[in-house]
Amino acid sequence: MHDLQWDDLRTFLAAHRAGSFSRAAVLLGTQQSTVSRRIAALEHALGGALFHRSRGGLVPTALAAAVIDEAELAEAAIRRVQARVEDLEGSVAGVVRIAVAPGLAHHWLIPLLPQLRTRHPDLRFDIVVSMSIADLTRREADLALRFVQPTGEDLIARRLGALEHGVIAHPKWAGTPWEALDWVGVDMPGIASDEGSWAARHGARPPVLRSTDWEAVHAAVRAGLGVTISTRRLADDDPGLIVIDAPAPLPPPLPLWLVTHRATRTLPRVDAVWQAIVGWSGEPGSRTG
Repeated sequence: MHDLQWDDLRTFLAAHRAGSFSRAAVLLGTQQSTVSRRIAALEHALGGALFHRSRGGLVPTALAAAVIDEAELAEAAIRRVQARVEDLEGSVAGVVRIAVAPGLAHHWLIPLLPQLRTRHPDLRFDIVVSMSIADLTRREADLALRFVQPTGEDLIARRLGALEHGVIAHPKWAGTPWEALDWVGVDMPGIASDEGSWAARHGARPPVLRSTDWEAVHAAVRAGLGVTISTRRLADDDPGLIVIDAPAPLPPPLPLWLVTHRATRTLPRVDAVWQAIVGWSGEPGSRTG
């Protein structure tokens, strides 16, 4: 086996996460031809193919599955080195990696980042969108926004408030009898949600669309395909959506937690983003260690 190059491994991780060379190129800010070249170089170094091509995107081979965990450990190690060097300078600069639940990234966090960059132009952001709890102890993320309070003696968590639920709809559904509403919903394998359970009990019709992606569901609602139960803030922030009355009490509000590792809480770049997120939330919150 030939020596491995970090840029090739980094490109492999991007392609694996994006599911295609073209989307990986966008994530990396490079050309698709460069992604193809680096994947080919890594396959040559490893002695085998890393992906099968299919209509649905890239399918990892057994070799890719064997490499992915170690490649992610290498990525985390390099991020730690970069962060340590940047933090020695004491300035608000460098990359802050934020793990965030679906929906929060698009509709709340990302629109607020430009004002933070105005205050700290040397900050950069990596946004990881997932339902899993980021392993902050291994520095997979500097900060996490979660609907469940993570536990651990090395973690610091602050409650930012809670997001109220509502039945969100396109204005075309205003005044429609409840039993005549079409529904769309999220269906994430292995994850049971209060929203999904409520919709199953009280929705008068089977969903016309299900998706594992919140953004697909929200797009369907905006297009008028059906209604869904989500956070009221989605409609508050979108003039093209309304909240309609529900025939039964909605699930309790979703508590929102901001979490970091105790060892990184006071680093300048992390503290700047922490303070900004707390300020944006408008909630005094409660802090626990």
